Amino acid sequence: MRTSCWMILVVKFKSIIFDLLLITILICFLNGCFKQTPEKQISFNGRTMGTTYSIKLYPANSEINTEQLQEKITQVLSQVDRTMSTYKNKSDISQFNQLKSTQWINFPAELVNVISEAQRIAKLTKGSLDITVGALVDLWGFGKITQTEAIPDSRDIEKLLQIVGFENIDIHPTRNQIKKRHPDISIDLSAIAKGYGVDKVSELLEKEGIHDFLVEIGGEISVMGLKNNTAPWILAVEKPSTKMRSIHQKLTLTNQSMATSGNYRNYFEKAGKRYSHIINPKTGRPINHSTASVSVVHSSCMTADAWATGLLAMGYEKGYQLAEQKKLAVYFIYRKGDQFINLATTAFKQYLNKK
Repeated sequence: MRTSCWMILVVKFKSIIFDLLLITILICFLNGCFKQTPEKQISFNGRTMGTTYSIKLYPANSEINTEQLQEKITQVLSQVDRTMSTYKNKSDISQFNQLKSTQWINFPAELVNVISEAQRIAKLTKGSLDITVGALVDLWGFGKITQTEAIPDSRDIEKLLQIVGFENIDIHPTRNQIKKRHPDISIDLSAIAKGYGVDKVSELLEKEGIHDFLVEIGGEISVMGLKNNTAPWILAVEKPSTKMRSIHQKLTLTNQSMATSGNYRNYFEKAGKRYSHIINPKTGRPINHSTASVSVVHSSCMTADAWATGLLAMGYEKGYQLAEQKKLAVYFIYRKGDQFINLATTAFKQYLNKK
């Protein structure tokens, strides 16, 4: 019997350049490609948080009002953007960054929750995930400033290292308040905000009585229920190559989220040395190891998003040990000579599609 399944090829390179993630989504019908999309499917596409979003759903109720649902989706995404964007001067996070104060500042509860999760994972990764690293990313030309492809002066790096560090942000234990330990510290939630946006849209769809859907924002994905109400979703991680885009590994998922972080396209070279956009918060310099890509499967897209960045910064050797210790579902791809080697944690192996 001929069957078909969706394959979504996701390429996400965690960069803070204009808060854009370079993504490719390839939709292919296996064993019967390019057949007409089932009529039950409803799709929404647009832009948010400096990138794109794509939503596919199969509602049980054929009378769903798509215009009203689109409006609700837009409202949810706009709220996340207004709260967490560093590119909107009046967003809550931007106003906090502009304040030269070390006093407690009132924050929306949702923002405190996101920062708390980032700080939790920062501690577990011993600072490899760090929401205060944005100033160093800017210095290396990978942030809001146009990429310069210049190596910063060591004195400038050392100066910024004095104010970079997740431990320099305090969260009030009982109130929705945050404070800085240094007035010049700034927060950038690029490593977690899009995953949070995926979770919020997923919550909305569930409240609307829709239980079979895919939500993707800038490469962060959550899938619930079944594709076309009949089969699990098939996702694919791209081979981390700078030349050809091809499938590296297919996954079978349902009721899960996936985030992938890679460092193999967003970089510059000087004197034959590659400088990645992923900055080590401890050294103030780009990471210099063989890990090319990290994919994390988790019930929360926000959590998967943060872990993917933190584990990529750690590198596969330390990252794998931590992931196994925490029973995380993680798929590492690292370079060995001119080849790419896979390393899946025990919890991840159940998702591998061997067909």
